[in-house]
Amino acid sequence: MNHEKTPELEKSIEKSGRSVVIVICHCAVLISESNQLSRVWQGI
Repeated sequence: MNHEKTPELEKSIEKSGRSVVIVICHCAVLISESNQLSRVWQGI
């Protein structure tokens, strides 16, 4: 096993890391929007 990071591996890790952050941000936005919707429904 070669434990040295190759440039390709580092690039793929960066891309996957960014995509994970984007997914987490999308989930946070969806959760906050659904919370606002539930508050509106409760207010009715």
